Amino acid sequence: MEGRLYGADATDEILLGRRAASDLQAGIGSTVKIGDGTFRVVGIYASDVLWEDAGAFAPLDAVQQVAKKPDSLTVVYVDLAPGATQTDVADAIATLVPTVVVISGAADYGQVDQGFALIDAANVAISFLAIVIGGIGVMNTMIMSVFERTREIGVLRAVGWKGARALRMVLVESLVLCVVAAFVGSLIGVGITRLVLLSPTVSGFIQLAYPPGVFVQAFVVAIVAACSVPCTPPCGRLGSPPWRRCAMSDEPTRGDEPMVHLQGLVKTFEDGRLRAVDGVDLDVAPGEFVAIVGPSGCGKSTLLNLMAALDRPDEGTIVIGGHDLRQRRDLNHYRAEDVGLVFQLDNLLPSLTALENVEVPMFGQVPSRTERAARARQLLAFVGISDRADTRPPQLSGGERQRVAIARALANHPPLILADEPTGRLDSHTSVAVMDLLEGLQDDQGVTLIVVTHDPTVARRADRIVEMLDGRIASTTAASRTP
Repeated sequence: MEGRLYGADATDEILLGRRAASDLQAGIGSTVKIGDGTFRVVGIYASDVLWEDAGAFAPLDAVQQVAKKPDSLTVVYVDLAPGATQTDVADAIATLVPTVVVISGAADYGQVDQGFALIDAANVAISFLAIVIGGIGVMNTMIMSVFERTREIGVLRAVGWKGARALRMVLVESLVLCVVAAFVGSLIGVGITRLVLLSPTVSGFIQLAYPPGVFVQAFVVAIVAACSVPCTPPCGRLGSPPWRRCAMSDEPTRGDEPMVHLQGLVKTFEDGRLRAVDGVDLDVAPGEFVAIVGPSGCGKSTLLNLMAALDRPDEGTIVIGGHDLRQRRDLNHYRAEDVGLVFQLDNLLPSLTALENVEVPMFGQVPSRTERAARARQLLAFVGISDRADTRPPQLSGGERQRVAIARALANHPPLILADEPTGRLDSHTSVAVMDLLEGLQDDQGVTLIVVTHDPTVARRADRIVEMLDGRIASTTAASRTP
């Protein structure tokens, strides 16, 4: 034992077991508060008996006062006289004081120790079970976040991001979320425990179960458990559609070749029962504005997706700018530089500003961050919303969002713009402004423009109207090109 025994007449002195002193972070001379009493530590003892080592000894009067039981005792220690046995003493005490429970013998001490050991084991099991449950919760959050971000990942793929880049983005954000959540959750747990210990009704009777080292171990286990989740999106592999890969020349299109050449194009769904695109042949000249019209479900959007390499045909040939898409080595490069996509729902990333949304297709194409920002600002000025560059999509109007989407489609100066119902959710005035912008690209920059639309006023602005019905081209007519 270190220190000394408490004095015979002392009411504020206490002896602490080694484990109790460690839990209370107290040493000889320290002051500890137990219940309503305040005691000065005068000695620290060690015991092989677990519950004794986690306990304390104090004068009887002080213990009765703290326990609020001035007329009763809970434990009496008896030193055996020479020749006396534990059983004889226990029987004598039980006879004299029938209400007292007598604990005697090494076996009984062993049972008490086993009880404390069982409690410790239960605490450890419950703690690690809580870690596992917390890890599963974080895993579920991560998986659900991928479900919720499937559209966002699809947009990134559509504007030319490689699957590995999009996957890295999700993994890094999930890892940061995991570490922060594990750290904050662990701190909250320890903080609540500390607050409980401050309560007068439990102070000194309930101690923190584990030292800081175990907290660190639990924190590390929580991070490892949560980060071990496979983060492959449930929608499937992020790679490019499985086109046949062959060597090819990157020579530019000759002047007499069409910008878009489709031959015998077929795309089926539902195991071939639904022919969304059924034998389509179509040529679009460089700089031409073609409107594709027809009833819902006739295959217009599917045809546009095939031209954008967002899907692959079951049969037929797609040649864009003189290059057969089946032979393109890198379809991500094609989507990033050779074609610009404008969606009906704009599909802007809500967490990014307008400027950052326009920059997205430039990653991997324009290495300089300064150059990306400068080009994005020029494009926003071109579409007439340079003053909204630092605004996020939820704070933009429908027309402004569509203008940002057009600027994004122009990020890498593609020669072909594919627009799927670009005015479908806009009012008539805004629709005219958006179509003026697209038509200006065709007239001023020679961009080839293919627009899918239900709006006859949009179709009449085209050079040619292609009508589809049941997956086939029903008619092709020259438009009047009315503004």
